[in-house]
Amino acid sequence: QYEALWWRHCRPTGREKHVWFVEDDAFFNGNVSSFLDAYSGEGADLISSSFRIAGAKWWNYASFNKSLSKGLKLFDTTSRVVANVSPLPTLKPSPCEDNSGADDRHGLVFRQDVVERYSARLF
Repeated sequence: QYEALWWRHCRPTGREKHVWFVEDDAFFNGNVSSFLDAYSGEGADLISSSFRIAGAKWWNYASFNKSLSKGLKLFDTTSRVVANVSPLPTLKPSPCEDNSGADDRHGLVFRQDVVERYSARLF
């Protein structure tokens, strides 16, 4: 996320424990304070949603080849990289029209970033 990169280099104080990022088109129809408070005691470095495995059949997988050649770690559906989701789903439940979201069981961890919270350790 570009916002996270900006925050890393331009954050106001550097004393923040967590920072929430919300896309400008995100929609929420509840009490925002209650939502944020519900996660105040959570120690996770990243709170996000829709984690999935995006494997070699994913349309954008090749764009990661340089990072993969330098050691970017791959995971499979049974990896315990996401604390509250096991097994990790693949992209197959919501395939792309060109079938590029096929049922790869090994690949990158993909997530939706509409609303997410980063810890200071991730910066």
